[in-house]
Amino acid sequence: MNFVYEFVLGISLAASLGPLFLAVLQIVANYGVFAGFQFFLGSWITDIIFIFLALFGFEQIVKLPIFKLVLGYFGTTLLFYLAYKSFK
Repeated sequence: MNFVYEFVLGISLAASLGPLFLAVLQIVANYGVFAGFQFFLGSWITDIIFIFLALFGFEQIVKLPIFKLVLGYFGTTLLFYLAYKSFK
């Protein structure tokens, strides 16, 4: 009995209603199951990439001065663009 309870609890927590789940439901309703699967697969691959970057030394890349410079310019440009769009 304990296993069944823990299994149901684990499944219910793993399949929680979040933004990804709702986006997949919307895509499936509008474009079909295959499009929903493609969307979910893209999200899953992105998650795997982030996990591997975190596990295998993304810290070493962040410590590089050129990375900080490029990220700073990119972030500044993005913020200016968003400010421009909000006042337009």
